[in-house]
Amino acid sequence: QVVAAASTSLVVAGDDQQLPPRTKQSDGASRARGLLDDALDAGLLPLVPLEWHYRSGDPTLIAVSNALFYDSRLVAPACAPRRRPGTTPRRFPEKGLTPVLVDGPMESDRGPPAGLINRSQALAIVRDASRVIAQADREKAPLSLGILTLNRPQRGLIASLLLSENSDARLEADPNCPGSLRRQATNGRDPDVLAKDAPVFVESIDRIQGEERDVVLFSTLLAPRDDTAPPQTAAASSFFSSSSKRKQSSKDDAPEDPLDNLEELDDSSSSDHDASGTTRTLERSVRRRRGGQRRAHGIRHFSTLTHAHGHRLLNVGITRAISSMRCYVHGLCPAPPPHDERAGRRSFGWLVRALLGAASP
Repeated sequence: QVVAAASTSLVVAGDDQQLPPRTKQSDGASRARGLLDDALDAGLLPLVPLEWHYRSGDPTLIAVSNALFYDSRLVAPACAPRRRPGTTPRRFPEKGLTPVLVDGPMESDRGPPAGLINRSQALAIVRDASRVIAQADREKAPLSLGILTLNRPQRGLIASLLLSENSDARLEADPNCPGSLRRQATNGRDPDVLAKDAPVFVESIDRIQGEERDVVLFSTLLAPRDDTAPPQTAAASSFFSSSSKRKQSSKDDAPEDPLDNLEELDDSSSSDHDASGTTRTLERSVRRRRGGQRRAHGIRHFSTLTHAHGHRLLNVGITRAISSMRCYVHGLCPAPPPHDERAGRRSFGWLVRALLGAASP
């Protein structure tokens, strides 16, 4: 209003389907709104949509996002991927968006943090990540790789598998980019090539806005539960039992919804994925990088899909790839219904149906 009254020119550029910035209020509360939201709400500026999509090197990488979030308005030409000098065309993975069926069950993890994991998807991602890394090694080419998950327990599992001594990936924590990994400077790897690598991120979808990589591997996580999984620790058990009690108290006889149980419990008494504590160290470094304070034990961290901006988080996650994106999904993935009242869950249901080739409104 001040700009309009002063007859001053103003251009506000942004994407209301991506995450807004978070600002602190005078009362200390956090506010997830930005100038773009304020400008749209005021209705004083003409809206000129920017409909040219430039990141993806293949139209299929933006097709799902285009249909779900932009009403298929985006123009996405089959432009060549922007590769760094010295790289060569990849044979694996193939260009574009590729669903990868992994029919392994979902199970509860001891943590920390306690939550749900899909070990079969994690192993498939580690195997494919190792192939991408081995190919870059053979071609003596820079590496540009990212790995996405829906929650921190799955992220921690994948990171620990990649860092294990038995892994073919030969990765290590990146001291120059806390929370990320890098190729080890072992025999046969050219230091000059390694210096051109982008940090390998292994993140949940709420932590990667602004990132992009040539190859992205995305674990959709959800699958039928494994009733034969090992007993949970007291922390995880108390959480999941309390979740069940809430459902019983609501007198809802519907089956337990795994999407609601993506909530996590941060409990330092739980054991790490590996005895060395590498995963916990990586987790702490991510918190430092993001500027967050160490959370008190016992605080629940809700699923990214039930987050108020869950649909925006999902849109950010599925648009990070420049050349190739592989989405690991169960053939019987328990996707939310198409008319779920929560936008994040509803969008995830649409994504799963698109990946499985099922009809979706």
